[in-house]
Amino acid sequence: MLAALILVVYVTLIADPTAYSASSRSDSSTGTSNAVTVTSPAITSSPQDLNATQKVLSQITQLLKDLQNRNLSHLQDYFTNQSVLTLTGCTDGLGGKYTGLSEIESLYARYENGIASLSFNASGLAFRVIDSSTVNATYGLSITARGFFGTVDATVAVKQQWTLSSNSTQNTTSSSWAIEKDAWNFLSFAVDSSLIQVPACKS
Repeated sequence: MLAALILVVYVTLIADPTAYSASSRSDSSTGTSNAVTVTSPAITSSPQDLNATQKVLSQITQLLKDLQNRNLSHLQDYFTNQSVLTLTGCTDGLGGKYTGLSEIESLYARYENGIASLSFNASGLAFRVIDSSTVNATYGLSITARGFFGTVDATVAVKQQWTLSSNSTQNTTSSSWAIEKDAWNFLSFAVDSSLIQVPACKS
């Protein structure tokens, strides 16, 4: 179940193609967290492909900010009733498919509490433009989450397929790009805690 704690602050996710880092530490008196700094990767492509990848990068960046700030109500800006989130590898019992906005929201909502601080680093961001309305994004993600239970460290390989969507359940603010397929493969998962004992996992 601790693996899901990491997902609350999710993919995302991404910024610089070689290295991305950010941290979020809740302030009990203000309810605020540190700002996320995002650097856009250099993209060499046709004007049409560049436009599509820039819009997807913008969505990924904002998704990361919303998840880090626990703005789970904004998940409708990125997921639709047709979206599928798949968890594989070292998922600590949460592997499987979560279909539709409602199931994905429920997954995150169950574990939005319990994390005092987190940090994550993403690398290897790559885009593949399938057509004018479909863009694939892949990247590696390493995560450290700290809470009352101790510390969780995980590495994840992320694959996303973004599509232009006009689904009525989506409350788009800056674009109409949404996640159709979201695959998280947990390559490793380790818990350092004096309260519980969880075997380390590598897939």
